[in-house]
Amino acid sequence: MTGYGLQGEPLVLSLIRWPALLLQDEESVGTLAQVLTGPKVGLSPEVLGPLLRQAPWLLAVDVESQLLAVTEFLRARGVSDLGTVLRAFPQVLMIDVH
Repeated sequence: MTGYGLQGEPLVLSLIRWPALLLQDEESVGTLAQVLTGPKVGLSPEVLGPLLRQAPWLLAVDVESQLLAVTEFLRARGVSDLGTVLRAFPQVLMIDVH
C-alpha cells in the first residue's frame, strides 16, 4: 500500500474508516491504480494517494463491471475531466449505470 500513499498515519486512519482494507491484495490495488491513472480515467499519480485516503472503499469497486462502466457513462454524458469529478465526488463510482 505504500506505493499508493497509504502508509503510516494515513494508513491507520484509512483502516479505522474502512477495516476491509486489510482484505485487499496488492494485485487488486495495482489494477485499480493502473485504471485510475490510465487513459480511460486520467488521474495523475499524485492524486491517487489522496483519493484512496479519502475513499479507501474504492479498493473494493469492481474495475471491469463498475468503474469502467461508470467512467464510460460519464464520458458519454459529456464529462471530460473525470479526475476533477472523482476527486470531488468519489462516491459517483458507486452509481448503478446498468
